[in-house]
Amino acid sequence: DNYELPNVKLKFEGMSGNVQFNLPVRGRDNNLTQIFKVKRIRWKDLHIEDAFLSVTFDVGGIYGKFGGVAYGGYVNGEFNIYIDAVYSWDGWLNGTDVETREITQKLFPGYFFMEGKVGTTLTMNGDSDEIYQTDLKFGNRTPGKISIEALNDLIKALPESLNGLKLQLAQVSLETMRDFAYEHADGQLRSYGREGRGTLKFTGPTGTRSFELNAYDHRWKTD
Repeated sequence: DNYELPNVKLKFEGMSGNVQFNLPVRGRDNNLTQIFKVKRIRWKDLHIEDAFLSVTFDVGGIYGKFGGVAYGGYVNGEFNIYIDAVYSWDGWLNGTDVETREITQKLFPGYFFMEGKVGTTLTMNGDSDEIYQTDLKFGNRTPGKISIEALNDLIKALPESLNGLKLQLAQVSLETMRDFAYEHADGQLRSYGREGRGTLKFTGPTGTRSFELNAYDHRWKTD
C-alpha cells in the first residue's frame, strides 16, 4: 500500500512487508526489526527507487535504516526518533555517484543547476518542531557544469543606455560568470536553526569559482 506522512512531506509508495509482535509483552524480547520493500520513497519532489526500509521499535524510540537507487547512484542512511517530551531525532544520509542536475533543478528552480555526479554526506538532528543542526559535504565523481540561472534576469535587464560594445561586454561578463565547466568540485554547508554558512569551490580548465554562502531566516513564526 501507499503510506504518507503529510506533516513532513514524506510518502512511501508500494510498500510491502511483515510486521511481527511478541505477545504477551512481559518476559519477551520485543526489540523486533521489521523489514519492508518500498517501490519509491518520496520527500517533497525528491525520490528514491527500489528501496528497503528496516525499522526497530522499543520503549525508547524508533530506529530505522533505508537505502535505494536515486538519480543514477545509490543512497542509504539511518534515523532515530526518540520517545521523549519533544520527540527529538537524528539521522544521516550518504549518496554515491548521484547525478545532480535533476536534484538541483528541483531544489533551486530558476536559480541554479549543477551537472555531474557527486558523493555526498548529510547529517541532521532536531525535534518535532525544528531542526537544530544540519551538515552537508560533497565532492564530485565526474567533471560537470554549473549555471547560475538567476543571472538571466540581470542580463535581460541591462540598461538600454549600454549600447554597442559596452552592452556586449556586459553580456559576455555576466554569461561567463553564469556558466562554468568544472573538473573538481567540493563543498560544505552547516546550519544552526535559521542560520547557515557554507563554501562551494569549482575548479576547471578556465579557472576557479569560489562561493561563500550565508543564509538567515528570521521571519516571525508563531507556535
